[in-house]
Amino acid sequence: MSKFEEQIKQASTQQNTRWLISGVSISLLLLFIALYIFSLTVYTIQIEPAAAKQSSTQAIATGFGFSYKDKVFAFTDKTSLRVSALGYKDKQRVLKGHIEDGLVSFVLEPKLALLTLQTKPLAAVDWYLDGRFIERAAMLKKELDPGEYVFSAESNYHQTVSENIQIKAGIDSSRIYPLSLLTGSLTINSDQPSAQLHVNAKPQMQAKTVEKLAGQYQVEVKAAGYYRIEEEIEINKSELKIHRNYKLRPKPIELTLNLEPKGGLFVANGLQLNATRAASLPYQKQIIFEYKKPGYISQLSEHQFVPGEQINLSFSLVEQKGEVSISANVKSDIYIQGKRFASTPAKLKLMTKQQSIELRRKGYRSVKKIILPRVDETINLNIQLNTEAQARLLEAKQSYVNSAGTEFQLVIPQGQQFTMGGARDEPGQRANEFQRKVRLERPFYVASTELTEYQFSRRNVSSNKPLVNTAWDEVALYCNQMSLKEGLQPFYSFNAAQYSGFDATANGYRMITEAEWEFMARAYKRQKTTTFAWGNESEVPAAAGNLADTESQLVRYIPRYKDGVSGLANIRSYAVELSGLFDQIGNASEWLHDVYDLTPADQRKVYVDPLGLAKGNNHVVKGSSYLSASKTEVRAAFREGSASPRPELGFRLARYL
Repeated sequence: MSKFEEQIKQASTQQNTRWLISGVSISLLLLFIALYIFSLTVYTIQIEPAAAKQSSTQAIATGFGFSYKDKVFAFTDKTSLRVSALGYKDKQRVLKGHIEDGLVSFVLEPKLALLTLQTKPLAAVDWYLDGRFIERAAMLKKELDPGEYVFSAESNYHQTVSENIQIKAGIDSSRIYPLSLLTGSLTINSDQPSAQLHVNAKPQMQAKTVEKLAGQYQVEVKAAGYYRIEEEIEINKSELKIHRNYKLRPKPIELTLNLEPKGGLFVANGLQLNATRAASLPYQKQIIFEYKKPGYISQLSEHQFVPGEQINLSFSLVEQKGEVSISANVKSDIYIQGKRFASTPAKLKLMTKQQSIELRRKGYRSVKKIILPRVDETINLNIQLNTEAQARLLEAKQSYVNSAGTEFQLVIPQGQQFTMGGARDEPGQRANEFQRKVRLERPFYVASTELTEYQFSRRNVSSNKPLVNTAWDEVALYCNQMSLKEGLQPFYSFNAAQYSGFDATANGYRMITEAEWEFMARAYKRQKTTTFAWGNESEVPAAAGNLADTESQLVRYIPRYKDGVSGLANIRSYAVELSGLFDQIGNASEWLHDVYDLTPADQRKVYVDPLGLAKGNNHVVKGSSYLSASKTEVRAAFREGSASPRPELGFRLARYL
């Protein structure tokens, strides 16, 4: 085969191939067109309202299809149509979801219209739509649906503006409303004819009515001597006519004072003023001033004033004196207001003001009197001065209970003298009972009962028995502690915890002295000194005290005597004795203040308020106890000494006034 024949054969093969491809393509195209036509859906479009239909346009928004007049040809289920019309909002929807018998309805909504309203001149007003408040502003912008509306603009200062407005869909519009100010009036008056009136800084006559446009005005009212009044007044539609009647407040009267002497009482129209150099007074047309001070003649001054006046006032007072005659039972120094002035007797000229007069003399209680001298009368003072001891005695209570609960009685010996100790011929007398003459002069307090365990230690509250088995020094220390607690001067002296003596001048607590004990037991409240605390009968009276009785189971006891108690008894278990004390007969013997001394007394001497030696190992024991069974021990003169505590040895406290 020639080359030419091969080329012809090749060309024929290519031509057949083209025809084959074209045939297949056409077949596929025809198949696609058939399928496309088979899937076509036709919709009828209904547009409302009728006014919108006239200017409406349609367009396929998504999917495949086309529209012609009121028909839409859609090839897919997702085809959507957009409908537009002049003055209405566009509306788009998928056709398949809204089909009903091939009909698709589009109801178009009209577009909103923007309405712009403003005032001229620009001023904030209240805008109302169909009678409903919208906002307060100078300009109102509001989007509205088509229709007819009634708009109004109201203001406190302007006439109301109102208009009916027709709104068309999608068509914006605007209005400008001229405002007219309301007209009112202003009348101003003042209680001061000379007052100056200004409105917005311009003068205005009193009581004259002036027309004013609505708005705010600054009113000022002023007059010499009065406080200025300023007020902001508003003329508006609710108050077009305004009347003011101002009452001006007067300024105070300013005083500059020159007062001599200083420290007096300054009075204006009866009102006391706390002023020394200057004062400010509420205005009064007439004021009567008075300046006075005790000891001086008062001065009056009357003045007429205008509001706000300033003046200088001077007052110089003259001294005023009265006569005072002062005398006393002893010559003494006279102190006036704390300064020595003279000696008694004296007649003094003192200023007629409250005077503090004090009479002083060493060793005597000072006496102070407060007096008010008078011009027309002599004041006579006759003052009784007492020694410290006399003064304390006059002030003293007859009895009291101290902070520990111990009752004390006041004893005033009044210099009573008696003989201590036992006479040689006295039955039961012992050699250590030296007789001596004693006189008690110092008043003293003595405990009605013996010191109890609870009073001493504040322990064992149920115990009301006498304190025993306790060292003498411990009780002396207790006395000092009680003295300090009650503001008394401690009687006993200690070096650290070691007893070192006593202070005879102190008024603090101590143990009763031997002289005081025997005075109470045999001389106090008696016509004559007795042998026993109950008297001179040798037989112990029934239940006289807690002694060794027949039921005590002791080897030694008092025959035919019963007291109902074995051992220590509670205090106050037996009747009070002639002295007013309890238990000087029996219960516990008493350890006294005095050092036990065996030196015979000087029979020519009278011992006054004896306290005994300052120091010693033994101290005097007086009085019988529940162990006492002999006549010797129950005598008031019985005495012994002890250096150690004992189970029947107690204490009785005392102190000088």
